[in-house]
Amino acid sequence: MTATSPRSLSTAQLIWRLMGYRPWLYSGNVLAWSTVHMVPLLPGLLNREFFNTLTGNATMGLSLNTLLLGTFALACLTAITELLGALVDIPHRFVTGHLLRRNVFGHIFTRPGARAIEGSVGDVFNIIRDDARTVEDLLSWVCDVSGQILFSIVALIILLSINARMALLVFVPMILVVWVAQRANDRIYRANEVKRNADASVSDALNEMFEGVLGVKVAGGEARLVRRLAALSETRKRAAVRASILNSLLQSLFGNTVQVGTGLLLLVAASLMQAGTSASFTVGDFALFVYYLGFVSNLTVFWGRLIVTVQQSSVALDRMDGLLQGAPNSVLVRYRPLPLRHALAAAVPDYIGESAPLAHLETRKLTCVHPSTGQGVRDINLTIRRGEYVVITGRIGSGKSTLVRAMLGLLPLTAGEILWNDKPVGDPATFFVPPRCAYTPQTPRLFSQSLEDNIRLGAAVSDEKLRSAVRQAVLEDDLAGMEHGLTTRVGVRGVKLSGGQQQRAAAARMFARSADLYVFDDLSSALDVLTEQRLWQRLGDLQGATFLVVSHRRAALQRADRIILLKDGMLHAEGTLSELLAQNDEMRAIWRTEDGEANNP
Repeated sequence: MTATSPRSLSTAQLIWRLMGYRPWLYSGNVLAWSTVHMVPLLPGLLNREFFNTLTGNATMGLSLNTLLLGTFALACLTAITELLGALVDIPHRFVTGHLLRRNVFGHIFTRPGARAIEGSVGDVFNIIRDDARTVEDLLSWVCDVSGQILFSIVALIILLSINARMALLVFVPMILVVWVAQRANDRIYRANEVKRNADASVSDALNEMFEGVLGVKVAGGEARLVRRLAALSETRKRAAVRASILNSLLQSLFGNTVQVGTGLLLLVAASLMQAGTSASFTVGDFALFVYYLGFVSNLTVFWGRLIVTVQQSSVALDRMDGLLQGAPNSVLVRYRPLPLRHALAAAVPDYIGESAPLAHLETRKLTCVHPSTGQGVRDINLTIRRGEYVVITGRIGSGKSTLVRAMLGLLPLTAGEILWNDKPVGDPATFFVPPRCAYTPQTPRLFSQSLEDNIRLGAAVSDEKLRSAVRQAVLEDDLAGMEHGLTTRVGVRGVKLSGGQQQRAAAARMFARSADLYVFDDLSSALDVLTEQRLWQRLGDLQGATFLVVSHRRAALQRADRIILLKDGMLHAEGTLSELLAQNDEMRAIWRTEDGEANNP
């Protein structure tokens, strides 16, 4: 994953913003759980009176039946308050987590396609799922803080009024635990950060192995990759064990500190009673101390866990911040509507808007430079007219794919503009979609569904349109040889299909969506000569359509109305094939090569 950007908001500020997203819901959650934590004060007082009544030291004058009935009523009240607390806490957690996920996904989807995420998709989903849940936990636990503090204050006042030394023995362990946890803050943060990074390294390695499985087999590199994965897994195991041991040690410290406090409390209480001071320290007082001690013990463990969760949440927010790729982390907590109780909007948002059919497409001074390498295209001026078949060609690294991807909004423009019928295109990524434009990338993306599902891809495509798209992509003969035809499962990333079949399946998906402009990025690189010729010939069946093709193949160049020749990221020449072959050495060098691609000098 990428390094996080400089934070504009601290962890505390981000949590505060999340608290304010649904203020009434959060306030209700705080109120509900404050009540849950305050209710136990009353049963403790009733227990004290009950035992004092048995020993003749009662002060309230209540009968045993009344005390028992009151205890039962308070038990029912406790169950009701906890139920109400859960009914408020669950929706609040749900809303908090989904706001974070919605904001991360929303930002990713506004990024140019080629730079939407960095790292493996699996690790991104792990972050969005698990780290958002960690922040949910923190928000939920923070709701308990006010109730815990109020309980502690009132309980301390009551216990101090009975016996100050005993009261201190009850609360000193909590103070000690909080102090130790504060001192361990940095180690907790580092341990969890190292563990999360180790998890990400293993996920990235697995993703790379699955994507490159064929290349690994061809190169005979299985053993080396297995060793690498084993080394990464060992690093992850050590990091996980270290984080787990640290957290377990802290939890053990919390629990043992409480047990020590309990032992001291029992010793002091026994000495007081043995000294014959029952009038000043009764059995009821002892029962009250023991009863409150259980809740204070839970409070001690709670504060320790809360501090650990704060550090885990800080790591989680850092990792989600990394998915923003330099955007301020305030994006994570931006308030947005969450339509959780209503029907979802259409799966594809209606952002296309109205525009006239393509008359001509133009780029002016279009520049797109990769920040990491400084390579790209610069100052590209070109015009594509309706009905034209335009081929962009050039040597490897000349910027062919970069130019097309920048025009379609898959890479961000460094400078320049794009015009559709003389009108500037504000956001190419949302503009160049069907029915304006359909695109097949250099590396097709297929899903592990049936061939038909990959072509339709959720669109309402008629059976007639589907058959036409299959024919247009020269895929009908391949289908005839498949036992299950269009219902054939293509496997993960289309692994059950040949490279040419994958390309033509992606082309069929494009043809199934009628568009003014069809864009192919090196579509025929895996096709045999005959299939390639049939593919380009059939483009004539699409009346009125315009084609922008990235290719170095002779069949595509011969079919072109006009060729755009790039060299070193610049527009080197433009014209028909015959004109360029007659006038341009670069074009002649490309044409002379057996496969149509000249080697770099």
